[in-house]
Amino acid sequence: MRLPVSPRWLLCACLAFGSARVLAQDRPLAVTAALQAAVDRHPLRGAKVGIVARRLSDGKEVFSFHGNEMFGMASNTKLFTAAAALWKLGADYEFRTTLIANGQIQDGVLQGDLVVVGGGDPSFSRRVYKDPMTVPREFAQAIQAAGIRQISGDLVMDDRLFDRIYRAPGWPKAEWLWWYAAPISALSFNDNCVEVKVAGGPAPDAPATISTIPSFPAMRFVNHCSTAAKDRPGEVTFERDEDGAIVVSGRLPVGASRSETIAVEAPALFLAAALQAEMAKAGIRLDGRPRLVTDNEKPQPGAKEIFVWKSRLVDSISAANRRSLNFCAEQILKTMGADPARFVKGSFESGTAAVREFARKADFPDEAVTLVDGCGLSPEDRATPQAVSAMLEVMYRSKMQDAFFGTLATYAEPETTLQRRDPALRGRIHAKTGTIKTTGVSALSGYAEAADGEIYAFSILVNGFHPGALASAWALEDSICYALAGVEEKRKSKE
Repeated sequence: MRLPVSPRWLLCACLAFGSARVLAQDRPLAVTAALQAAVDRHPLRGAKVGIVARRLSDGKEVFSFHGNEMFGMASNTKLFTAAAALWKLGADYEFRTTLIANGQIQDGVLQGDLVVVGGGDPSFSRRVYKDPMTVPREFAQAIQAAGIRQISGDLVMDDRLFDRIYRAPGWPKAEWLWWYAAPISALSFNDNCVEVKVAGGPAPDAPATISTIPSFPAMRFVNHCSTAAKDRPGEVTFERDEDGAIVVSGRLPVGASRSETIAVEAPALFLAAALQAEMAKAGIRLDGRPRLVTDNEKPQPGAKEIFVWKSRLVDSISAANRRSLNFCAEQILKTMGADPARFVKGSFESGTAAVREFARKADFPDEAVTLVDGCGLSPEDRATPQAVSAMLEVMYRSKMQDAFFGTLATYAEPETTLQRRDPALRGRIHAKTGTIKTTGVSALSGYAEAADGEIYAFSILVNGFHPGALASAWALEDSICYALAGVEEKRKSKE
């Protein structure tokens, strides 16, 4: 899909508030009828559904069903984070992580600390580089290239660009163990997660084995998991105890294994451990210890920058939107909120304030969008379908159109949240999903290209569907997309 570029930036998108209705003026009746038929064909018992579709050739709403009511958005929240980040930081923005030799270098010895200054980069990850140690290894090589073979001081992790509130208000504490609630920090590594593999031992009653990626010690484990006979069922549980250790319990059959991605609790020091491991391999001796920077630390006279690692904002926005990575969205949110010139640290509050500033400049009413994080994990992230579709129109008419559009997935695209959707809509639909099964939230918002070349911005928000009804919510979303694209819907025969 190629969206025509308009020279206007942040055009005020009209938000039409009123009762749920089909708007029958100024649009092809066939599209209206198809959208209404899709809604009628897919009733979701007990659920609340909001839908808005707007024709972008003239900005007219062609369909609204509970369009001005507030809904939980789940990961559709990431669309607002992405749009605001492109507006505030620009499509060319790069995250910067800097290595500073805080002292003189004499005869291969750094007489002082090596400081790593964080810029919020989410990309030091196995997700981006097949080997998660790629970036720490590059850092170690840069330290070597600066002529440093020994560091007399500490390895200081300067994470002061962000505050140290690692998780947003409303994130359930019971979920903090898992990858999707990983902590947010100006210095991070491997999405602040460790992949933990538990495998049954060689014989019944033997202890299970635990291995990790990355392989350097990053967590403490308490192993209460044993081995069962090969034909027995297995079960493994993971918990974090009060001392921060991961307690692994249960039984696994001989030859069986289970892997989980577990969040760390000290992100900046996690990166420090990776860097220290690579420095040791490179023969660089650290006399001091890895530690966090203190609030009042300043560079010594003669401190110098020895290396800068850069990565593109748009790549992290793409990971947030196409793969729905909460971690990337929150790193972007806090980066938006950081303003070192005014001594404002990146925080959930300053980040969401930046999104609100974007929304006001785009003329969205304050009451149409409420956010407390950047990814949608909080139940307090809410918006009207009209506001979501209006934001999509703003981005369509902006100079950031291509950058924003390029971060969205299309139907049946591998390694995205739309990979399981119908290939018949590949290239016709570019959108962002949102799902929280436990609270019955499903969402799909984005752009549809019709067979006649018309482009529509649409938002479908479903709240409160019954457990097990996610497939029905997806069927409704797909049906709306078929109608907008003018593609014949694939319907399952009744048995």
